[in-house]
Amino acid sequence: MLTNADITIYNVFYDSEQDKDIYQRTTIKGVHFEENKAVRLDKGLVTDDKVLICIPFLAEASRMYVDPMMFDKMSVKEGYFTLKEGDRIVKGIQDYEVQRSMKELDEQFEAFTITNVDTCDYGSVFMRHWEVGCK
Repeated sequence: MLTNADITIYNVFYDSEQDKDIYQRTTIKGVHFEENKAVRLDKGLVTDDKVLICIPFLAEASRMYVDPMMFDKMSVKEGYFTLKEGDRIVKGIQDYEVQRSMKELDEQFEAFTITNVDTCDYGSVFMRHWEVGCK
């Protein structure tokens, strides 16, 4: 797979001990990033921007991947990340820590929201990847 970018994923989850949402940042090096900007005129002027990110299973990540159901059940999430709808992705390696809400990302960066994730776990180990759709 040809890679052209690095990304930072922001997972959000509720921590009952701290009684607040936690925004966990994970960096991944070596992904394929495609951004398509489009405008639809069939229902008036509507932007239809989309992003497709292909993340190789072998990509270098700062945390280990677990599926969303497992991530939600884990009591300790440190050291792990997931790819689930609603979480946010920023292109590039970012060291920004979200404190209050994901809206902070929009103030600092062009942040994308994950809309779907497909696991492509077939073929050789070098071809296996996640296809992440974002808006």
